[in-house]
Amino acid sequence: MRNWKFDWILPVTQGYEVYALMLEKDDDLQGLIALKDEQSNMAIHIDVVETAPHNYGSYGKYEGVGGHLFAFAGKMSIEKGYGFIYFDAKTDLIGYYKKKLGAKQLGTSQRMILEGEELLRLVEAYYGGEQDEK
Repeated sequence: MRNWKFDWILPVTQGYEVYALMLEKDDDLQGLIALKDEQSNMAIHIDVVETAPHNYGSYGKYEGVGGHLFAFAGKMSIEKGYGFIYFDAKTDLIGYYKKKLGAKQLGTSQRMILEGEELLRLVEAYYGGEQDEK
């Protein structure tokens, strides 16, 4: 996976599952997300999210890839009965996640959470009324 910023083997070695976002009938990866189902915390933890290099920035091929990946994590969490996802943001992206996803920052840390109405709103934006898609 040339030109990707993260080493996607690392989250797998730490117990995360990596999911790919792709278009129907197209083998090109649009983005990846590493998730861990934390049943004891009743949450989905997001370790790494990355859009494909051809989707970087304002000149990317597709918009909304990152949002779709976060919505996927949220959908998974809701389907499991949790309704809670969390992740640690890079400092320069905290404002972006607050504005674009509706995520909340825990204190002054880099930890961010999505739950309740904000999580439902995000999932609805990308999945509408779909409940059984995996």
